[in-house]
Amino acid sequence: HGLLTEKGEDHFAPNWGGSLLQIFEVPVNPSRENEVYSQCRTSIKKVQSDIISQQSSQPPPSEQEASASLTSLDLLDVRADVENKTWRVDIRVNSASGEELSFSLP
Repeated sequence: HGLLTEKGEDHFAPNWGGSLLQIFEVPVNPSRENEVYSQCRTSIKKVQSDIISQQSSQPPPSEQEASASLTSLDLLDVRADVENKTWRVDIRVNSASGEELSFSLP
């Protein structure tokens, strides 16, 4: 939740969302990878800030919940997949317990 949510989509949290779907609408072209990387990085850091802010504004979590808390979202790579006409975005999620999860969008 958050990365693909458009700002304003959640009426209870109108500033919430990274709006990555809008970025994916940029025409797929390898010459635009740096531009899309920059946009994705800004979006991901905003979502990271939103989530960490939300975590810190809630009551203290249990030890198990605390270890699952987000510590960072990292943009690993952005590639133009010309053949499939899509952007490939690799992201890593890091938790307070030191666990990492990497995934690709879309």
